Amino acid sequence: MILSVCFGVTRPSGAFAAIDCHHLLQLAGTNTLGFEAPLEPKKGIVVIEDDIVTRGGKKPSKGDVRYEASRGLLDYVSRFSGSSFDLLTKISQMDGLNVITDLGSGEGHFSEQVYLSPKKVFKTSNLGPYSSQLNWYIRRFWHPRRGVVDEPGSIDPLMLSESNVPLEEVQRRYLNVVRLQEILDRPANQKPGIVAITYEMQRAAPDLPRVKFLTGRKFEEIRDEEIPLADLSISNIGIPSYTPNMTEALAKMVRRTRVGGQIIIAGCRAVLLKDSEVLEDFDKVEKQNVVKTRTLTRPNLDRSFLFFERLGGLSNGISVVFDSVGQFYIVTRLSEDFVIPQVIFEGSYGNKETPPTHLFRLESGKR
Repeated sequence: MILSVCFGVTRPSGAFAAIDCHHLLQLAGTNTLGFEAPLEPKKGIVVIEDDIVTRGGKKPSKGDVRYEASRGLLDYVSRFSGSSFDLLTKISQMDGLNVITDLGSGEGHFSEQVYLSPKKVFKTSNLGPYSSQLNWYIRRFWHPRRGVVDEPGSIDPLMLSESNVPLEEVQRRYLNVVRLQEILDRPANQKPGIVAITYEMQRAAPDLPRVKFLTGRKFEEIRDEEIPLADLSISNIGIPSYTPNMTEALAKMVRRTRVGGQIIIAGCRAVLLKDSEVLEDFDKVEKQNVVKTRTLTRPNLDRSFLFFERLGGLSNGISVVFDSVGQFYIVTRLSEDFVIPQVIFEGSYGNKETPPTHLFRLESGKR
């Protein structure tokens, strides 16, 4: 029986052992607590839509795991705009002493574009579907030669009325474009350093003095010392969306985030079941999601299926908040010591999806 907010895993005797930042599982072969290592998902690489990179020109099969790879700065700041957290505001408050870690950076466009000029970033603003609101304003009212953006008061009222966008929303988009332009115009030493973590890049990693690329290894295989402590960690359909080693990955994410720092997570389709709980009809589970069909005009903003809500309630030293407006999670590290539950990977549903839906279980009985 669990009496505290932390969850335990059973030893052979049945006693509980909490997993904390000092006692991590080694999920390779058999881990230190005697559990079998989680199954690896089917390996395959991706692409079926404009914001996903086709690997090696190969058409993906139904069983392939599809990794999104081409998200840029505009996609990120648009995707993480909610009622309790706004990425654009967060970055504007950072300086050269701060660090951002991109947990699944794909082709590294976000990390690179933080250090590009507004002209170059706004020119590539059609990289992905999430940045549509900023794109809308940039395409119409940004003047690349002069490097200026029209403010609503200087725009032909007829043009604004024909846009069918309320004036208040037009003004909000304008202010966001201006704020982004101000960030991009800063000297490089006044922008946050970035750690970009990705398993595979099709292009060469850009040579940027304040961006560190870690490629070619799974997140769980990277030594902690290689990842600077972050003030903000971002998973935009990143590591939590694909890893079967969720306990180990989340523990590392928290360890490499400063106390008081945050991890923001979007696009994770994970199911978390308690011991002996039966997965209800999957079609019914899918209906709990905000968006079921992913297209360029209706990107997948799926929240996880009960995963992070339950995780937060069973953890200690972290808080978990779901932003219902932005449809993403905010995990805050509250203290040096923390406890998170052990979860067991049981399988995947919908491997043709981006990302697939992983099923995890909180296991309190035999394994």
